[in-house]
Amino acid sequence: MQINEFTPSLATADSPAPMKSRRQGRLPIPPETGRRVGRPRRAPAASAGLEKLTPREYEVLVHLSKGLRYKEITDRLGISQGTLHFFIRNLYAKLRVHSRTEAVMKLVKR
Repeated sequence: MQINEFTPSLATADSPAPMKSRRQGRLPIPPETGRRVGRPRRAPAASAGLEKLTPREYEVLVHLSKGLRYKEITDRLGISQGTLHFFIRNLYAKLRVHSRTEAVMKLVKR
């Protein structure tokens, strides 16, 4: 029977720590790396993206949150439907959402 260098039975008290870890099937990680890897990630803030909106895009989002139809928003803001769709496309991109509901939820959660 050939004994493999990484067999767990070869780990002894006088083995260097990195070799003992390898024999136990673990890889040694330097403490500074372990601290970075083990650090929990922060969840993005619910308002992430709202600060990137222009005042007009924010105004459009507020109207969307009131449940207004596109025609009603264009009449209130005095803009064309093409301009409204331009604002909506931009605010969806900035908020990283794909629908009116997702955009409004970002506004509500702030």
